[in-house]
Amino acid sequence: MAIDSKTIAINAADGQSFSSYRSRPASGDIIGGIVLIQEIFGVNDNIRAASDWFAEQGYDVIAPDMFWRQERDIELNAALEADREKAMGLMHGFDLEASLGDMDAAVSLLRKSSNLQGKIGVVGYCLGGRVAYRMSTSNSADAVVCFYPVAISQDLGNSCGPQTPLLIHLGAEDHLCPPEAQAAITEHVEQSKDGTVKVHAGVGHAFARLGRSGRAEEAAVAAESATLEFFKKHLGA
Repeated sequence: MAIDSKTIAINAADGQSFSSYRSRPASGDIIGGIVLIQEIFGVNDNIRAASDWFAEQGYDVIAPDMFWRQERDIELNAALEADREKAMGLMHGFDLEASLGDMDAAVSLLRKSSNLQGKIGVVGYCLGGRVAYRMSTSNSADAVVCFYPVAISQDLGNSCGPQTPLLIHLGAEDHLCPPEAQAAITEHVEQSKDGTVKVHAGVGHAFARLGRSGRAEEAAVAAESATLEFFKKHLGA
């Protein structure tokens, strides 16, 4: 499917604006919207590729710049040590509550799109997975998917659980989410009516990132297929 992609500006609640990558079917035949939330490395080639892939499935996708309050338009390479160090610094200075407002603004923009007939989903990766999880505890979106979210264990006791359908993909060997954390997440999430956790064997963190191969490729394909089925069920697409 041919897609159109461009950088757009979204207005934040405080009157400022931030950039976002938007990718959508060129035909205008859109089955729903997705807010795609970045890893700690910014809206880089990996996030643009993920956005384009969802657009090729028929979705209108917006990937907001999550770190704009610290530094605008960050694009980092996960393979470079200096970039990894910078990404960790950005994560430690990240304002989660303010970012939730930004993501809600992205959802609102999609809902107002005249060509959008379906509902709105959220997909988050890594730190973006934590933001996506927090969005699942409100009613801002219609369905949420988290890929290997970091640090959500600390959020479990502060929420009543998912309020919208939620699917979480974890790598069984993710050093950032050890077995005890995976068990706590699974128990908490699956108490809700439409909460599901899938643990993918033989892979660790970031298994769905661009350039994956071998077992990571198998797990990524399975996770992405499950994500599409999940959205088909809950977004009415």
